[in-house]
Amino acid sequence: MTRKKRKYTRKKKYNFWLYFKKLVKILVLIFILHLVYINWKIFFADIPDADIILVTGDNKQNSKNISKNLEKKINTSLSLFSQNKAKKIFVLGQKNTFNINETSLITQYISDKDIWQGNIAFQNSSTESYPKNTKLFLQENEWNSIIYTSNFWDYYKNINFYSQKINKNYIHIQANYHGLLDIFTGMFKNYYYFWKI
Repeated sequence: MTRKKRKYTRKKKYNFWLYFKKLVKILVLIFILHLVYINWKIFFADIPDADIILVTGDNKQNSKNISKNLEKKINTSLSLFSQNKAKKIFVLGQKNTFNINETSLITQYISDKDIWQGNIAFQNSSTESYPKNTKLFLQENEWNSIIYTSNFWDYYKNINFYSQKINKNYIHIQANYHGLLDIFTGMFKNYYYFWKI
């Protein structure tokens, strides 16, 4: 009588670390794509009409000459105002560490650009109180929406900051791009505040 040959099936080794590495690579790729997407979509952010254009000081003025960054921010805001994007310009500033009154400096700069003073409202305020004072100004006029000009890398940070008092759906940020110096930290900063909002 002949013996039947037994069939031996070799069990496949389940390589946990191989699959784990693949999973990590996929997750890292998804993270990078999402990181790029969040920053990229700022370029296409829509700026609808709002009630006010908010202009704030940067606390870096060390003379009565407007700093380049602040000048760029104000000029962008004035460009939006000339397009009838808002009803009024609201200026918030403080007497900074160099004893410069930012509010007066900014309002004077805007007035020199042939903006009627009736279109400018202003108030001295500490930086921490910007959201609160903006909200109060909106409530006094029965308004609710703002446009704010920001550094590209502070886009979501500023939405997060002003959403303490104002509904985030009523905060519209016009981003100014300042080059590649902060590209690495800035991308992660935007990503962090995107999830914090």
